[in-house]
Amino acid sequence: MAAKSIRFSQVVEKAGRPESYTLWAKPDQDKVFASLLKQNRVMTVHQETVGSKADYGEIGYIHDLQSTLLVFPKSLKRFEGRRIIGIKYDELEETSATEPERKPKQEPARSPKKAAPPKKPPKEEERIPAAKPKKEKPAPGPKAKKEKPVPAPPPNQIPFPKQEIARRQEGDEALEAEKVENLAKELATLKKEVRKALDALSKDKAVTAYNLLTAAITAR
Repeated sequence: MAAKSIRFSQVVEKAGRPESYTLWAKPDQDKVFASLLKQNRVMTVHQETVGSKADYGEIGYIHDLQSTLLVFPKSLKRFEGRRIIGIKYDELEETSATEPERKPKQEPARSPKKAAPPKKPPKEEERIPAAKPKKEKPAPGPKAKKEKPVPAPPPNQIPFPKQEIARRQEGDEALEAEKVENLAKELATLKKEVRKALDALSKDKAVTAYNLLTAAITAR
């Protein structure tokens, strides 16, 4: 035999406007929900997601994944075993009954902080004197080259005459000039060989260019 039905508005008229309740744990682990269930203030609203059937409610907690829990201010004992139809969600209270309202903690009044005493100006003895501007030193001029003194010959050796010293100096200078001239000739020859190698490379003769460069390097 089908259970007798009653409209949701009639339940609200007798038991007050409900609030939605979110169950985050098992019913026996939620002390607030267990107390509401013991007072017969819980309604399970089954929400149909398939077809055109309307939502309906039952008194108490019925495990259903597609359902919403409502908590009423007064007991629903008189409506137990009946099918609640005509669910109107706009008649729910805006506040949630998930947790009881908690009063904000009042912080103890703090005593105003004492203002720090003003710092005393430093005594005349403690004042740091202003730094004196440094005098810029004049830029040093070019140093005059000091001529190295010619060491005196040992007492047992006969000093070379000035003409012999001049002749030897001229010979050293001529030798250095000859070395520079020979080096310039070698560089000129090396340039010629490098140019020949580059010319061979431009004509896609890589082997010829390699041989020319190898010969130029080994000839030095």
